[in-house]
Amino acid sequence: MIQLNIRPLRRTVLILSSLAILFSMLFAPLAALAADGDEPAESGNALIIKGKVKNEGVGVENVRLVVTGNGFEGEASTDPEGAWSLEVPKKGVYDVAIQLDSLPEGVGLRDPEVTVRQADLTMVESASVLFPLGIDTRVEQ
Repeated sequence: MIQLNIRPLRRTVLILSSLAILFSMLFAPLAALAADGDEPAESGNALIIKGKVKNEGVGVENVRLVVTGNGFEGEASTDPEGAWSLEVPKKGVYDVAIQLDSLPEGVGLRDPEVTVRQADLTMVESASVLFPLGIDTRVEQ
């Protein structure tokens, strides 16, 4: 009669099962990160794009910013301290455009060519966008 030793087989099954559980716990979060960003914010976790508009260290009030992207369009205005924020519906990359006609007279962007900046909310729940201001150098025609 041939006698089989089952202990090594049991040990192998136990080790392989443990490894499978360990790998599933380690790599499941990576699959979630690889998602394309089309999912809405998780319940209770708002997605916020925000910023501060300042000129020479002082907040600028009533500057309008338009946020677009992922089928969304919204507008925000700065408060007396120059702060603004806007909640967006889902993760993704959004364009934030400063409305130059809402800046006070004599104030413009330090880089007048950059009126649109991007806010990337693919991996985070909050992104800040800054538009450095200075003396208006635009030439009116």
